[in-house]
Amino acid sequence: MSTGKAQQGKDANIYEQVFDAILEQRLIPGTRLSEDKLGQLFGVSRTIVRTVLQRLAFEGVVEIQRHQGAIIARTTAEQARQVFAARKAVELEVVRNACHHISAAQLEHLRALEQEEQEARGQQDHGRALRLSGSCTCTGGVLRQ
Repeated sequence: MSTGKAQQGKDANIYEQVFDAILEQRLIPGTRLSEDKLGQLFGVSRTIVRTVLQRLAFEGVVEIQRHQGAIIARTTAEQARQVFAARKAVELEVVRNACHHISAAQLEHLRALEQEEQEARGQQDHGRALRLSGSCTCTGGVLRQ
């Protein structure tokens, strides 16, 4: 594996772990994310951590504040409502389109994903259930028709 690909793998792993911690609310809004501490935790340089934090900032998950570093973003109820309204409109169209073009193999895959999600919910594994529910935007619409 080349150095660049190994680096991308580290970045992706750190990103996933930090994102999952935020998604599962192990890290709550307003929490400061120290580049030094994250670098020590993951055994990587601050440069790598900074790249991950910049990606999270681009996605709106963290806010990078001058001279204060990265802080997990606080979302207002109104912002959440707006995001869900926009997602509902977009995802409905995605589902309609997918229903017209889905193959039997893809449908079977969606059914398996939904089964995994239901099992995760039954086990009270909310983080896993949430990740599975977002693994395909059309899961619910296709499988519940």
